[in-house]
Amino acid sequence: MKNLVVVILCLIGSIIIVRLDNFGKDSIGLLTLLIIDIFIAFITFLIAKYKPKVCKYTFTIILAINFLLFFNAIGWNEGNMQGSHYYVPFLKNVTDVLYALMLFSAFLLMIPIIIYVVFLYSVAQLFCKNKTVKKLDTLAEYFKRKEEQKQ
Repeated sequence: MKNLVVVILCLIGSIIIVRLDNFGKDSIGLLTLLIIDIFIAFITFLIAKYKPKVCKYTFTIILAINFLLFFNAIGWNEGNMQGSHYYVPFLKNVTDVLYALMLFSAFLLMIPIIIYVVFLYSVAQLFCKNKTVKKLDTLAEYFKRKEEQKQ
């Protein structure tokens, strides 16, 4: 339940930021980043129905993809908060938001990064855990047991 609350609060917060900024490049980048993270968790959840061990690595997969987004920009400048070249221009705003998050975290005792990592962990746990099952049981194992009981 805590994980669902954290995910919902972050999504509501991102929608409020988008509304206040009138769809500026930073707010669109933040919302796109959150949607990408949730989409990755959902895809690993769907794969976990057939391969239950994938669910254990959801958080690591999400962190790795966020880390790979840092390599999208070359020559990122702190002054104008943009890179000089992007390999995938569609992800330009997302890359700028991640770099800005790292920059702000350097001056705010890493608090924004810690909050972001907690959000990512909550998303991973939300898609890979079922509250009606035991604490360490994944949804994929739960579905597997249900199929065995039907047979």
